[in-house]
Amino acid sequence: MPSVPADAEVVHIGGRSLLRPHTWFASGQGRPVAVLVTVVLVVFQVWLGELYWERVRNVVFDAYQRAWPRRVDERFPIIIIDIDEASLTALGLWPWPRTRLARLV
Repeated sequence: MPSVPADAEVVHIGGRSLLRPHTWFASGQGRPVAVLVTVVLVVFQVWLGELYWERVRNVVFDAYQRAWPRRVDERFPIIIIDIDEASLTALGLWPWPRTRLARLV
C-alpha cells in the first residue's frame, strides 16, 4: 500500500480516502482522476461541438510551434502546388495518380 504524506489531510468517505488533489497521483489514485477528466472532455465535445474544439486545437498547435518550431531539413524541401480550374480541366479531377505527382515534383 502506498504511503500517504502526513500533511495530506486524509478524509474517509464510504471507505475511500479523499486526499488533496496534488496527492492523488502520488498515492496511486490517479486513475479515477484520469477517467473523470476523460468523461468531462467527452461531455464538452458533445455539448460544445467540433467548431469549439477546432479553435482550441489551433491555439494549442500554435503554442507548440512557437515553443518548439519545426526544423527545416534541406534534404526535404517543401513544395506547394497550386491546383486551379485550368489544371483540373487539363489533367483531370483530383486525386491524380502518383506518377503525375512525381512528374510535378
